[in-house]
Amino acid sequence: MHLDHIYIKGFRNFKEVTVYFNKHSLVIGANDVGKTNLIYAMRLLLDRGLSDYDYELSDSDFYAYEDTNEVIIRIYFKEVKDDCIVARMPGKISDDNQLVLQYKATRNNKKVDYQFFCGKSDSDEDLGQIDSPFYRKFLNLKYISSRRDFWGFINNNSTLSF
Repeated sequence: MHLDHIYIKGFRNFKEVTVYFNKHSLVIGANDVGKTNLIYAMRLLLDRGLSDYDYELSDSDFYAYEDTNEVIIRIYFKEVKDDCIVARMPGKISDDNQLVLQYKATRNNKKVDYQFFCGKSDSDEDLGQIDSPFYRKFLNLKYISSRRDFWGFINNNSTLSF
């Protein structure tokens, strides 16, 4: 299984963008181009360490350069064949082993509502709303905030090897 691409609309400095990944990708770039915002968008869908409070976006999380009241973050996975994921997400994975996860936040009179979706594709027929990001129990990422923390994490985690 691998992350194929991410679609972001209306989030921080992203008006609307699709970022494609290879099986091994590195995110690099100049300051203030959105690297951290890209990672945070992924975290909204995949980081078990985020609380319910973190999902309630603030005004500064909505697109910065035009008035917008909606944020959509959609992650596309390919080659989803892992038994632990397939067994826990019946009907959510396509016949060609694709999975889509979506976070949607809507701002209305300073109140922000958010929803999670999961499905075989991003079509309205396939992408169904779910009560919570339950999938994070078995499909998640571990965010490490700095290089120093990264090496400490590697050194203290005996299950990782390179």
